[in-house]
Amino acid sequence: MEAMTLRARQSGRRLLTIGAAAAIVSAGLVQVAPAQAAPSDGYPDWSISGGSGAFTGDLEFPVGFPEVTFATDTLASGTMIPGGGSTWLPESTSFGAEFGSSRNQEYISVRPAGNRAGAPSTTTYTFSSPSPVGTWGFSLGDVDAEILGVTATDADGNPVSGEQLGLVETFNYCGQAGGPSCDQSQAFALPTSTISETGVALEELGCPTSQDLCDTAGASAWFSPTVPLKTLSITSEWKSGFPSYQTWFSTRAQSVGGAVAADCALDGSAAVQLLDAAGAVVATAPVDGQGAYVFPVVAGGTGYSVRVDPSTLPTGATSTAVPVEVARDDVAGVDLAVTSTFSVTGTVAGDVDLGGVPVTLTPADDAVPARSTTTGASGDYGFAEVSNGEYILTVETGEGVDVTPQQQRITVDCAVPEVSSFVLTVTEDPGQDPDPDPDPNDPEPPPPSEDPTNPSPPPGGDGSVTPTGSESGALAATGAASAPVALMTAGAAAILLGMMALLTAKARRRSQRL
Repeated sequence: MEAMTLRARQSGRRLLTIGAAAAIVSAGLVQVAPAQAAPSDGYPDWSISGGSGAFTGDLEFPVGFPEVTFATDTLASGTMIPGGGSTWLPESTSFGAEFGSSRNQEYISVRPAGNRAGAPSTTTYTFSSPSPVGTWGFSLGDVDAEILGVTATDADGNPVSGEQLGLVETFNYCGQAGGPSCDQSQAFALPTSTISETGVALEELGCPTSQDLCDTAGASAWFSPTVPLKTLSITSEWKSGFPSYQTWFSTRAQSVGGAVAADCALDGSAAVQLLDAAGAVVATAPVDGQGAYVFPVVAGGTGYSVRVDPSTLPTGATSTAVPVEVARDDVAGVDLAVTSTFSVTGTVAGDVDLGGVPVTLTPADDAVPARSTTTGASGDYGFAEVSNGEYILTVETGEGVDVTPQQQRITVDCAVPEVSSFVLTVTEDPGQDPDPDPDPNDPEPPPPSEDPTNPSPPPGGDGSVTPTGSESGALAATGAASAPVALMTAGAAAILLGMMALLTAKARRRSQRL
């Protein structure tokens, strides 16, 4: 057959756009009702290219599921990728109950490599990273005139046992409620399964002995592997006629949504990223005008997280990632907070040494501890990553230095605040004790007394003293002999009292200035 290329439809169901998500604004909070994923949104889109005996393609699952490619040496068929309009797995089957109906969902139809014995085809699916566990499955349908063999390798490339392939059950999708129309003349058989150490085999044991059993309808089985897989291989060995079997893949899929709350306005380019367990970005969703975001379809699994795209955050803003687990229900209320911080800078000026001056930034409400720094050589200082709020700036000075203003109250409100300079002024030289501004209330020091050793002569005298009394010249015991000493003592006391009064007044003035 001539080489052919079939490109699957692009449903667009996984475009990450935000529709009319309902939002309720209450008390400043935005509560978002995210879009709900449809039960069957976990089925992949298929693409295939190549020719008979050498086809390749890929499966496009919802975001979060590993990329899957495949290669097969099957014979070509008229429609390699049917659209699911005439054959599907209804919700009444256990597979449909788990993943939703496959109606109008794509699948692949595979044949042996030749319509003869000894010519099996092999179709191998390769996962770009180890597959999740417990959230996805695959179903093989219309098993009748061939023998199917299922094998796989684990994340390390080692063979997986038949038990680990996780055969859930064999079933028949014909005659089920909501199922496709099947030819009533065909027997609605069930395939026989054989589980071994190396895999699982499926076949209709009555074929080819009974040709009626080589052309049944709807005989199927489905699997949910219990270990992560790196590869999954299915062989198809011819038994009779022109057999072909069907393969469906699906994963549980839910929506994930929430709101972004920012303490400062975000511009219109804000976006939210969905990260897988390895921390890789697997999808991005825009944030609408109400702060809402939604990922409409996310493959089931654990280890997800969401965060605000760092490249869309304003300068100085941060946001912490929030973990998410996608199970069986849509995930709402995964809210993200964006916190903005700003720099507070200023200058200390004056005719003093400006380096190393302590500066303190204290929250007005004491909600967080105060922060301290020191000025550089030119008097500059700064505080990085300051959150919105009211703060008090203070500068610590040494003795003999005044600061103006003594403190500043600043407000950080989604912008860098304006800060005035602190000015340092020297009030006096600590090495001197001048009194340039005497207080008129200071007491006057007493006048100096006459020198008791050189008293002034009486008026009109010659300076000599004529003794009176006894002939021996001794003075009478009147106390006159101790007068010089008394005068000296009184004068010294007066001087001392004056000096003490002066010092006290100066100390009082200095205290008032401080």
